[in-house]
Amino acid sequence: ADLKRQYKNLLAEIEETKPKLRQLEVLQSELTSMQKAYHDLKEQALRMSIEQDAQKSQIEEEIKKLKISNQDLIKKNKDSKAEAVVSTIMELEKLYSNRITALEKALEQKDEMVQDLEEQNRNMMTQLNVTRRQSVQLETACTTCVTY
Repeated sequence: ADLKRQYKNLLAEIEETKPKLRQLEVLQSELTSMQKAYHDLKEQALRMSIEQDAQKSQIEEEIKKLKISNQDLIKKNKDSKAEAVVSTIMELEKLYSNRITALEKALEQKDEMVQDLEEQNRNMMTQLNVTRRQSVQLETACTTCVTY
């Protein structure tokens, strides 16, 4: 009789624990689902981290390329400015060279004019002297004429 009672008590305990066992099974299933979801999220986070690192590296490479390109543009800009300055200087040199040539020609013409004027002056002085001599000769002739 004691064994029967213990057996009945055990059966009653088993019946009492069945709902708890089912609850445990449900909890175990939820835990497994949560662990799988956690594992999936962890993998997704790892993939995202790897992608972000790759994007970061790609962006850094793009930045390096842009910096180099920018430096090249700055150098080309400086070069083109220098070329423009050199071109302007060359144009100014040509202008001044033309002006100098024109001034040299004008000086030559002035020198020629001065020489021509000096020549004319000498000729006029010679003519003046001839005219004076003739005037003196005429005076002498007139005085001689008056005396006779």
